[in-house]
Amino acid sequence: MIYTVMALMGAGFSVVAHAASGKEIYAQHCARCHGDTGRGDGPAHTMQRPWPRDFTTGQYKFRSTPIGTLPMLQDVERTIANGIPRTSMSGYRKWLSAEEIRRVAEYTMDFSKASGVPDGAGQSVSVPGDLDAATPTASAVSTASPTSLNRSALTERLARGKKAYTKNCAVCHGNDGRGLGELAGQMRDTNGFLTNPVDLTDALGYGGGSNPSDIYRTLTTGIAGSPMPRFDAVLDDETRGDVAVYVASLQVAPAERTLVSREAWNKALPSRERGEYMTRAMSCALCHNAYDKSGEYYSEPYMAGGVAITIPGLGVFPTRNITSHPEDGLADWTEAQIARTITTGYAPDRRIEAFSMPWVYFSHLTDEDSKDIAAYVKKLTPIQNKVPMRVYEPIWKRIWGRLRQLVGLELGRLEYPPLSVGDRFMQTKGKSAGSEQRDE
Repeated sequence: MIYTVMALMGAGFSVVAHAASGKEIYAQHCARCHGDTGRGDGPAHTMQRPWPRDFTTGQYKFRSTPIGTLPMLQDVERTIANGIPRTSMSGYRKWLSAEEIRRVAEYTMDFSKASGVPDGAGQSVSVPGDLDAATPTASAVSTASPTSLNRSALTERLARGKKAYTKNCAVCHGNDGRGLGELAGQMRDTNGFLTNPVDLTDALGYGGGSNPSDIYRTLTTGIAGSPMPRFDAVLDDETRGDVAVYVASLQVAPAERTLVSREAWNKALPSRERGEYMTRAMSCALCHNAYDKSGEYYSEPYMAGGVAITIPGLGVFPTRNITSHPEDGLADWTEAQIARTITTGYAPDRRIEAFSMPWVYFSHLTDEDSKDIAAYVKKLTPIQNKVPMRVYEPIWKRIWGRLRQLVGLELGRLEYPPLSVGDRFMQTKGKSAGSEQRDE
């Protein structure tokens, strides 16, 4: 999904210039990861963790419909608009109009029609009407007046929800909901890749929505392709509602959130493994790994850079070899320097342009996040591949191009030539290093 990277690289790049069809939008934004036929086998799929969804199976992670049915159109629209946290699936709300999102959602669902899964339209899971009406936060219980909230009833409901949560959910999500239960670090998706339970205290981390009604639906349907099971056969309707209200009460405002200790993280997920998971989810290899004329990523070398990102009217910016090669890579960089470069753009040798390396979008990473990514990068296999320096267009051409973009005469865009500009001759076509072929 090469335009996912474009979206990450900043506002100002207009992606869709006309009222495109769903097929055209899909080809432009989705096919690189999900494949031309929706099988999840696009040329970039092996660079993703988790792998992109195979739409032909009819299995969707987030939906409001029962198990064994297709999602409703608005379910797919919501996923396209909001993206899926902790994965490479970006939200397109800022880049596509509501109409364009609808068109590509309809086109995407067409891939599922041959799966044999019944159409889920009109079969939305019934949600108790009082879930979102009840104030879920524990603080509200102690501050609300009796006229605005039945404090006793809510307290009892939270207690029932906590009891059911502790019995059924804490082993994965932890007693405090931070996603570091006993099984954290041992869970894998259907493709065999490591996946960690959601931190339930972070409302922005819920792929299916964080309101009690959203949580109730997720408890009822489960999350296809992940270790998150359905609980409709385990917990009755009322108990699932209690759990949903309790889980929502665990959410903490962003300004009040605290970091999980490194000890807790390392117990659940060792630093290097967590760094690899994050590097994959951030799609770093989409730029730092070369690919052939067909767009298929090379097995070798891995993360050796050399992809020429071209901004017409500005210049050509080859991506850096980030392996630990002593001459061509980052062998001389410390983990602290790598972490600083990722989050600030200040590399040991220069300040990196935000339009060639989107460090501004990684500036929100915590120190622990960036340190773990750096630990993984430092352990990448050394690969010899000397990458040429960036080349700017003449100053007059840069100014003229920027003026044309400002007045709307030219759209800002990125171009990705298919071959590496590094000095290593690469011709081996295949899957990326360290990944398996998609199950057929």
